[in-house]
Amino acid sequence: MASKNRYSPRLAWFRAGIYFIACFAIAWWMGVPQTVFEQPLVSEIQLGDSTWWIATSVVTAHVLFAYLYFWPRGTVTHNRTGHPVATPLFGLLWGAAQGQLAVSLYFAVEMFGVGDAVTAGLVIVIYSTWSGLWQSRFWDVYVTPEHNIPEWNTRKVLVAHVPYLILSVMHLMTFRNVGLFIIWQIVALTSSAWAMRFPTPWDKRAEE
Repeated sequence: MASKNRYSPRLAWFRAGIYFIACFAIAWWMGVPQTVFEQPLVSEIQLGDSTWWIATSVVTAHVLFAYLYFWPRGTVTHNRTGHPVATPLFGLLWGAAQGQLAVSLYFAVEMFGVGDAVTAGLVIVIYSTWSGLWQSRFWDVYVTPEHNIPEWNTRKVLVAHVPYLILSVMHLMTFRNVGLFIIWQIVALTSSAWAMRFPTPWDKRAEE
């Protein structure tokens, strides 16, 4: 395991870049960006559907609460400086890649024809298991700078990550708003990148 004392922003961006490219490639292969560009963000029928408005408001409210308020409370910056262009840019790429990867998994499971409810359940289990391992074994070791308050880790999972995954996947299952699903992921991870003050590749202080 790499030492955070030897953390390199330059290498972090390089590693993240490889991951982003892989996510975008998988998404393209699964037809995710094609779906986003071919369908409207929201259909006219949905705009007149009170159920859609309620479900969408619930997911949006949770994203804003969990990632603009709750998640940052359990995050430390170690005096890193936020960069108004590079930090949000990283979050945007992170969210777009992660969101499309999740939709790719949904499309892949859906191919087995197991039904909507089973598909959503499998996606939630598979994605949460993979994400937990990926974060703990690689992403939070080799890409993100030190930012977690240990006592908050379980709280973040139970209050932010798990409810968000369940709500957003259920919304995707019910309404098929792929673009909206990805936008929520972008908002969540751009907020996270800013909360931890993700450094630029040339930020030497984060390497000390």
